Amino acid sequence: MDGIDYFAYVLLGLAFYHYLSAAMLSFSSKIRQEQMTGTLEAMLVTTTPTGTIVLGSALWEFLMTSIKVLAYLAVGMRFGVHLRFESLLPCLLVLALTILAFSGIGILSAAFVFYLKRGDPITYLVSSASALFGGVFYPTEDMGGLINGLSKLLPTTYTLRALRRALLKGSSSADLLPDIGILVVFVAVLLPLGALAFRLAVRKARQEGSLVQY
Repeated sequence: MDGIDYFAYVLLGLAFYHYLSAAMLSFSSKIRQEQMTGTLEAMLVTTTPTGTIVLGSALWEFLMTSIKVLAYLAVGMRFGVHLRFESLLPCLLVLALTILAFSGIGILSAAFVFYLKRGDPITYLVSSASALFGGVFYPTEDMGGLINGLSKLLPTTYTLRALRRALLKGSSSADLLPDIGILVVFVAVLLPLGALAFRLAVRKARQEGSLVQY
């Protein structure tokens, strides 16, 4: 683990995994809740852009997640984890890119929930894969060829690697650029894909007159 204490390694993995879970789960759960209470149609027939409705639905969840992450870090520091903040701005950039990338997956999941009126397997599969193969508990490079290959398909891998290098080892901004570049690619693919899928789901539901169905 490149000389990183295992407690500190897992602490950061669990802390920032909350952001990934929030980004994936909050959109679909909120959409489903609005469907069940009958308020979703009222919001969608207003002039408010669909993207604003979807993104706004998750703001509270992200706020609560931020409080949880700060609590994790505070407890870790209380028990001897030494965090370094020389590269704080790149860390915030990494975190923002990660939230955007996983929000794309979350919005894609919300599109399935919105149109099919039931849960979908996307978030469960991605969330489980991220926890097992994304370096939350153990370095993926030490797990063997197949798992290491799978880990490269997950944004979690690059997020946690960059954050650990910055916060635990004090790596410079230049050292984080390769991981930041890969996260930018994930955002460029996943966020537009999720937004497009949700727009298509709303359009199809309006055409079929199924907005009020749940």
